[in-house]
Amino acid sequence: MLERLYIENVAVIERAEIEFFSGFNILTGETGAGKSIIIDSLGLLLGQRASKDLVRTGCPYAYVAGRFALSGAAVHHKLDELDICPEDDGTLFIERKFTAEGKSTAKIGGRPVPLASLKELSPYLVVIHGQHLNQRILDPATHIGYLDGYLGSNAAMAEYVSQYKLTQAARRELLRLQRLDADKQERLDMLQYRIDELTRAHLSAGEEEALIARRDAAANAEKLKTAIHAARALLYDMDGSACERLTAAAAALDPASAHSAKLRELDDRLRTLAVEAESVSDDLRAAGGEVDDAGSLDEIEQRLAELRRIRKKYGGSISAAMELLESSVRERDEFEGMSQRVAAQAAEFERLALCLAERAEALTNARRAAADRLAAAVMEKLAFLDMEKCVFEIRIEKSEKFTANGRDTVEFFLSANPGESPKPLAKIASGGELSRIMLAIISVLSEGDPADTVIFDEVDSGVSGKTAQKIGVLLKAAARRPQVLCVTHLAQIAAMADSHLLITKQADADRTTTTVRILDEQGRREELARILGGMQITDAALQAADALIAEGRKQTERFR
Repeated sequence: MLERLYIENVAVIERAEIEFFSGFNILTGETGAGKSIIIDSLGLLLGQRASKDLVRTGCPYAYVAGRFALSGAAVHHKLDELDICPEDDGTLFIERKFTAEGKSTAKIGGRPVPLASLKELSPYLVVIHGQHLNQRILDPATHIGYLDGYLGSNAAMAEYVSQYKLTQAARRELLRLQRLDADKQERLDMLQYRIDELTRAHLSAGEEEALIARRDAAANAEKLKTAIHAARALLYDMDGSACERLTAAAAALDPASAHSAKLRELDDRLRTLAVEAESVSDDLRAAGGEVDDAGSLDEIEQRLAELRRIRKKYGGSISAAMELLESSVRERDEFEGMSQRVAAQAAEFERLALCLAERAEALTNARRAAADRLAAAVMEKLAFLDMEKCVFEIRIEKSEKFTANGRDTVEFFLSANPGESPKPLAKIASGGELSRIMLAIISVLSEGDPADTVIFDEVDSGVSGKTAQKIGVLLKAAARRPQVLCVTHLAQIAAMADSHLLITKQADADRTTTTVRILDEQGRREELARILGGMQITDAALQAADALIAEGRKQTERFR
């Protein structure tokens, strides 16, 4: 339930803090005073798109905040899904701020959240039935949504949706296989050419780097050989080589090493150096052999050129070309038995499609049963609203196309006068009839809404007199839920209020400002008299207001 709404710098509202109560909350005021801006501000708080034009002229930003008291398992379950924790006292504090530059932020409990979270949460907090509801209800495309809203959580709907997803997935796989089968020979030819070319290339990881090293060695072979021979001669081959001198030095120390630990250590080190010098000499000889084995420079360049071509053609690297070879082999193997795979997938799709048709039939039957109940409930409401002679029908027709919502088309039909056959709603309803039909439908549907708060924003156009009073009774009945907010111009409806808020607009030389205040009993009398009598509040208008308030109290007692 909405407990408090704070609005700052939204259109003509500079700053307003509004307290709402349980029961039937009425908002009235002259045209243009800002009643709809309050509802729009609440819509912004619940994730609706923010327009920078709503920022009050000359202000850098607009800000809306609201506190909700939570009840019911549905909203707590949704909060768990969104990983949002309410306050310890069971309330939820939501903020929305947007700038004149178009930037927008949202917070719940002080924590930033995406607008998508607000939109997902909003149906569990508030349901807004706005001024354009009459136009929406004339669109047959919306009628299936109204019916399904009345149907609510239903096994037939859940089973159909699950089966539809499975069937669509099978259909996509069948189409994929059919496309592969249709292009099979052309694709196979291309794959085989690629496999043959890459296989002949005998690719291996690191080959290109090794070839580059060999190319450098082959290009500098004479220089390398000369250096290797010279170093080896100095170490081992020539008379007086390093190995000979080290060995001779060690031998010279031999006689004295028996008498000195230090000399024994040095003797050992000299012999170790002699062995290491001989080992280096052997390694130099091996290095010389590698230079001899480096191969022809032309052969190396040819192989490198081949690898560069492969690399450029197949993915930019040798490793990418090797991976492409593996994937091409796998894809070629997939084509084996393709016709059998297509046939098997077609059979699977056919099986799932038959099951989908059965689920669709069950959903249609569930909708037909719900349509009968909804039509009867709406006609009961219409009879109360002085349209007792009308016939309201919900017609369901099957289409050939299966969609995520079933295969049904739903349309509302109405006969407003005895003897007339029902016709599509858009073709026969006048403005006053349409308001009553819409309110009858919404009052029935709203009984199943999970939200604690329902808002009716000027949905009573085109009615007056006794019918207006009955609409007030209907809205009052809806307030048996925790909270109903209603923006109205009708005194008969305003008289039913548990709490009456007056929106007024003041203009000075520079600015226009809207204020909101809760009316006491005298304020309610005067406001109802203004609505009834216009600019002059006469004694007759005050007496009429008193009569309406008295009748409103009777209705209040009726719905307690």
